Amino acid sequence: MDCFVPRNDFFYSHLSNMTTRTDIANMIFPNVTETIADLQSKYPARSESVVTRVAPSPTGFMHLGNFYSGLIANKFATQDNGIFFIRIEDTDQKRLTE
Repeated sequence: MDCFVPRNDFFYSHLSNMTTRTDIANMIFPNVTETIADLQSKYPARSESVVTRVAPSPTGFMHLGNFYSGLIANKFATQDNGIFFIRIEDTDQKRLTE
């Protein structure tokens, strides 16, 4: 059984003529002029410890995604001797459920 996949011939003809990743990147991001070295000098590594948080929305019960993102945030903080906050807030009164 053949599966029909619509093709954009203009896009595919351009891709078939390209041979390098640089050509594809220039097609997708034509106005990017900074190199990785430029960005690294513009935004140097921070010397402070990592501060992370998990802030579930007050729209109901916490779910598995909240716990998973909290575990990842806690892992990043503890491996760098940083701080992990659990932020419980009720500022989203429009979506608050009782």
